Amino acid sequence: MSDYSLKIGMLERGRGICPVEEKSVRMNRIEIRWQQIVEKINQANRPVSRGKPDLSEELKKMGQELWEEFLTPDIREKLLTAKAQYLMLEIDANLVHIPWELIYINGEFLCQRFKVGRLPSTRQKSRSYENRELKPPLNMWILSNPGNDLTAADQEGEMICEYMDQISLEEPPVYADLYSDVSPDEVKEKIKHYDIVHFAGHADYNEQNPEQSGWRLKGGNFTAQDIDEIAGGNPMPALVFSNACQSARTDKWDHSVERSGDVSFGLANAFMLAGVRHYIGSSWEIKDEPSRNFACLFYEHLVSGKTVGEAVHQARLDLMKKDQSGNDISWASYVLYGDPTFSYFGQNESEGCIELKVTGIDLPPKPAAASQPLPSHDWKRYQKIAAVAGGLLIMGAVFFMPKEGVLDQVKNKVIQIQNETKGLVGLPPADDWSSQRLTIAVLYDKNKGDFRVSNGLQKSLLEKCPRMNLLDREKLDEIIKEFELSQGKWVQLKNKLTPDLLTVKLFLFIEQVDGEIIMRLDDTVTGRTIDFFQAILESGKSPYLQKDKLSEELLTKLKEHCSPIRGKISKKTDKNLELNIGTDVGVDTGQQFRVVETGTILEIESVKESSSFATVKKGEMPEEGDKIEEVSEPSSGLKAKN
Repeated sequence: MSDYSLKIGMLERGRGICPVEEKSVRMNRIEIRWQQIVEKINQANRPVSRGKPDLSEELKKMGQELWEEFLTPDIREKLLTAKAQYLMLEIDANLVHIPWELIYINGEFLCQRFKVGRLPSTRQKSRSYENRELKPPLNMWILSNPGNDLTAADQEGEMICEYMDQISLEEPPVYADLYSDVSPDEVKEKIKHYDIVHFAGHADYNEQNPEQSGWRLKGGNFTAQDIDEIAGGNPMPALVFSNACQSARTDKWDHSVERSGDVSFGLANAFMLAGVRHYIGSSWEIKDEPSRNFACLFYEHLVSGKTVGEAVHQARLDLMKKDQSGNDISWASYVLYGDPTFSYFGQNESEGCIELKVTGIDLPPKPAAASQPLPSHDWKRYQKIAAVAGGLLIMGAVFFMPKEGVLDQVKNKVIQIQNETKGLVGLPPADDWSSQRLTIAVLYDKNKGDFRVSNGLQKSLLEKCPRMNLLDREKLDEIIKEFELSQGKWVQLKNKLTPDLLTVKLFLFIEQVDGEIIMRLDDTVTGRTIDFFQAILESGKSPYLQKDKLSEELLTKLKEHCSPIRGKISKKTDKNLELNIGTDVGVDTGQQFRVVETGTILEIESVKESSSFATVKKGEMPEEGDKIEEVSEPSSGLKAKN
């Protein structure tokens, strides 16, 4: 993977010019490892979690890697010897997804050693807004458990409200309103009436469309896009604490990515652009009790006169002390956006603050494009080459990934083929409901020996995931070669374009780095990354012989991604029902399907490649055209806060 060059510097606040150094980092490697850890934490915090991995050690390893990868020796020394209590992270918008607070420094995390706040720089247009004037008593709006399904969130809202009422008996610093039954329209109408807003409930993080991330309320979600729409005019609240799962999770605030309109990249981004002075949220899914405790501890410290940064910092430490097991890492999930030295109920801290500035990130130089340059945003852009000739060309072909320049040439060539063959050959239109056979393309660098890993993974896919379609790279080579010779006379190639080739739906990128296998699975339909995987190779043993170990997580994710199997009843007879799906999408005898329209349960008696036959197991006889869906065993467990 190509290295990226950061420009990074550190100085004491108010002390003149900041000297800047350059640091080369393996950005893709860091991103993959961090997303893997977040997913492990999320899995462990869910009620149906299997096992309890040592997540604290995972974070320490990640933090140590960040320490070594992102910081120069000079900055490491300055951090180790700094006497300041506060740390301002002035980071580039393309680096907000990096967990800077979890850099591991001399036996403790950065957010343990310092009172940390983030001030990202962005090329996004800031909304025009008035500065909110804060006069005691401050008005606080507590939105507690709007979904009415989180007892701990109810308790959290009540405890915070009662605390504010108790301390406001004589000289009230805060007037608190507690709401539960609230709609998105009510939030849009009333949110600007308050200085502080606290949300305790469910939140949705939408990785594919981050502007749709938001709070779950009665009748819908209050989203980042809603915040964009109400920004401007009267000022937004000064402080927003979004105490919900993944409410501070974000990808890069990369405004160079093609997006519709000037929209935000999630809740934190939207609130800060709209003029909120401080935003607090969590980076991953959190458990109810520690999240409630953290919020209550935070407000106790804040109202006592401590700065925002100190209130967050002290709540972290208090929560760590409450955890007798040492296994809960909820304290590490919270992120503060805004100046940590500001105090809402006391004096601002004017001294003892250092600033870590990451003023820019230089991407690897782009190679010269072919006839028409195409923008490249790492792997996410490359996956679009799958949309070829109405889904006919490259399917299960295996692409080599030797250098970025070669990849760009292949990408441009395939897009050229796509444009010139559009409409020449078509497939029968598939309905939007029925499952389709999936085709996966594997991209790797043959010059590094990664083909051995690729061969093993493909073998496992063929054996254990029958719904997958894999073809060798010769098919693509042949078509590209014919393309070069035909000079656009595609009618001559019509026969070559009509085998039973299926659309590439998934791309698997593979790289081998220092005995580690790093994999990334992309969905060409949504244009998004499904997941990242990592495995350690056993030394002295062929990667091919380790295929089962290497493919274990991948196969699990593929089965999740392909489930449930769906289809339709194509024909009805006196004896049975014919379905429009078969072994090509994973149907097998004995499987049960539910008729969506009636709830009738069907059981598969026999299967062909593209069809199957079922009988009614329970319920009334369905009709032709009815939709069916694979029956999964119902999972049990308590509701999680997310």
